[in-house]
Amino acid sequence: MIGNNIKTLRLEAGLSQDELALQVGISQPSLNKIEKNETKNPRKLSAIAKFFSVTEEFLRFNNLEIKNNRVFNFDLLDIQASAGTGVALLDESVVQSISIDKDKFQELFKCAPTDSMKIINIKGDSMTPTFKDNDFILVDIANITLSDGVFVFRVNDELYVKRLQRLPNKVVALSDNSNYIPFDLPENTEIVARVVCAWQFNSL
Repeated sequence: MIGNNIKTLRLEAGLSQDELALQVGISQPSLNKIEKNETKNPRKLSAIAKFFSVTEEFLRFNNLEIKNNRVFNFDLLDIQASAGTGVALLDESVVQSISIDKDKFQELFKCAPTDSMKIINIKGDSMTPTFKDNDFILVDIANITLSDGVFVFRVNDELYVKRLQRLPNKVVALSDNSNYIPFDLPENTEIVARVVCAWQFNSL
């Protein structure tokens, strides 16, 4: 309850987790735990209440979440997927929550947001011009059925993001940048997620 109320007030104020954490004197990971209700008795609750001009009791006992049901929150994961030659898997922890209005999301992507959609950062230029080095991409970790499309996949503990094409006897990984050579997907490939779009709203 407390975490939901703090998140609702933060979103209504148009603040990121980093910005609110700085204002009340805690770290962003600590605020993230509070908003996920993993911290039952936040030590900075009084500072948070003061910042929003409410009481601690207001944060503890009111249910503000219903007022903010038009906003959907996406987890930004602390991993890097390569759009080039491959990069080692990093810690898959949530480092930030990014919010978007549900109606705006529906308008942009022609689908409803789900809890299995996450945001990750990519490195490399092999998928240019679809998306660029350091772009953030929206992926669906529940959509791992192999088909034609853009996927994040793991080979020997390295992550890649490529356009996959199914052929009669193999699957080929293609780059949108013509400077990169296609390659056959190894048998030990693990599909991690399907790429929905670049967060900058470039189309696939």
